[in-house]
Amino acid sequence: MFRKILKYTGLSILGLLLLLSTVILISGKSYIFKAVWATYFRGQTGPGIYDLDVFYYSTIPASDQPEPWKTFDGIEHLTLRQEQKKYLEELETTSILVIHNNEIIYEEYWDEHNKEKVSNSFSVAKSYISVLIGIAIDKGFIASIDDPASKYLDWFTGDGKDKITIRHLLEMAGGLDWGESGGNPLSHNAEGYYGWDLLSLVKSLNAVEEPGVKLDYQSGNTQIIGFVLKEATGMTISEFAYEFLWSKIGSENDAHWSLDDEGGMEKAFCCLYATTRDFARLGRLINENGFYNGKMILSTSYISEMLTPARIVEEGNQPNDQYGLFYWLYPSGNDPVYYARGILGQYVISIPSQNIIIVRTGHKRDEKYEFEEIKNMEGIMPQYEKYIERIGHPSDLFLYIDIAYELLAQKNSLN
Repeated sequence: MFRKILKYTGLSILGLLLLLSTVILISGKSYIFKAVWATYFRGQTGPGIYDLDVFYYSTIPASDQPEPWKTFDGIEHLTLRQEQKKYLEELETTSILVIHNNEIIYEEYWDEHNKEKVSNSFSVAKSYISVLIGIAIDKGFIASIDDPASKYLDWFTGDGKDKITIRHLLEMAGGLDWGESGGNPLSHNAEGYYGWDLLSLVKSLNAVEEPGVKLDYQSGNTQIIGFVLKEATGMTISEFAYEFLWSKIGSENDAHWSLDDEGGMEKAFCCLYATTRDFARLGRLINENGFYNGKMILSTSYISEMLTPARIVEEGNQPNDQYGLFYWLYPSGNDPVYYARGILGQYVISIPSQNIIIVRTGHKRDEKYEFEEIKNMEGIMPQYEKYIERIGHPSDLFLYIDIAYELLAQKNSLN
């Protein structure tokens, strides 16, 4: 009897699996098979920071003139508080790097991560794409960010797409019907990450809202910009990045960009892999207003636009004050903070007024501050109103900023 039950249970499970497989194949969502293999069969429940070898990828060679970071002479005297370390470990941090005046003042790695190991930046890659677009304009490959995307993509027409400019896409205000979700296996994000035909995916998008009005964070905007960059320059994103950025900023290690297929298209919206120290070079480029070690890499005019709040509205028709051109902005009084961020807590943070760079990599990010959470600080924090500006920013961002300022204070006390 027991054997019969096992037999019928096994047959039922097999039948269910065959049915699900048939439904997936009929629906055209066959990338789900790869998603299951790349996650659950590898002990994960979703994308991970060490997914490089799961996909085809390109290589961006290290600079032939690498510029190693200097290290502060008294670095051994600079420490984190125990509660800061505990929080970092709870968020499964793999690395944290703090640089002041272009000297490393703190660096720590966890588990298998180290100075030479690359990891996925996820949406930090979007900020690199913005920088590359600025360089393409500076070099004359693209006339203006106010050009319609269709000027460079002959297939990006009809259905109102003709009105969508490069600027609209950079502002995350393209008005397209891309489904942004980090957890839905049927979302455009999942198909973009695990699938093998990014061009067909973005060609399937429809214009559903007026562009340039509302901030609607959609990774599809970045992927379209990636195609613009490729068509305008006649180079792959990786080739262009090497020639005009990676080779110019003293990168010590190769970087890699995940592709949708062998010899295919870079996943512009998500998947630039590099070391923690090399990610910090983006922060230096921001701090030095487009220059790197005295050499102009990106025009100050584009940097200014990139780091200025886009003239669009956020949810609730509130004026946008925290997003530029694929770059996050936090005003913070006289010390504005500019940062690139990824879904699992990847950060490249720049504080130009203090010449501070912070890079954090890891497996988790804390939740974003919400209005009610800030409002409830009243009574226990008399100056809670100043924290209103934190709404929409992940709360762990402020841990990294606080760590940097505390380390800077320790450094100054040694002088």
